[in-house]
Amino acid sequence: CYISLEVTLGTWIRMLMEELYGESTTLGTTARTSLVLGMFGVAMMVGRFISSTVKNLTAMGSKLIILASVISLLSILLMVFAWSPAVGIVAIIIAGLVFGPIFPTIVGVTFSKFDPSLYGSIFGIIFSIGLLGGTFIPMIIGNLIVGYTVQQSLLIAAIMAVMLIIISLFIARTGNDKTVN
Repeated sequence: CYISLEVTLGTWIRMLMEELYGESTTLGTTARTSLVLGMFGVAMMVGRFISSTVKNLTAMGSKLIILASVISLLSILLMVFAWSPAVGIVAIIIAGLVFGPIFPTIVGVTFSKFDPSLYGSIFGIIFSIGLLGGTFIPMIIGNLIVGYTVQQSLLIAAIMAVMLIIISLFIARTGNDKTVN
């Protein structure tokens, strides 16, 4: 669910901002929308960096994943209902900040529940399933844009965020955490 969200926003932020600016593609609009896409990437980097400074993140990782998933849902809904470019930009930056720590934390929390000899297989499974979502969800949104706006089509991303919240709750309930004694 997470990779589909990251790829979706990376794919559709520029068109979303074009809609919010209310302009057809011009050199000025392209520069502004590209800047917003860059801001999303920088916000993700900052979110990952900040979370990397948290000591023993894996021990509280499930709670972080749940919180970040809820905030990501709220930021996506803010994009869907954004009434101005400024609101869209704020929502995109918030999404980037909370997306940052989700994937590495999911991997760390998942690893903490299994024997280290399985890490390679586990990472392969996580990544391959994640890429499946990252392939199809942006495509589905692209197909919906034909009859709707990017903003309306981002409701699919909101559904993925809800699914991420549900999965995160299951991750938090799953036992066998080897980092807690």
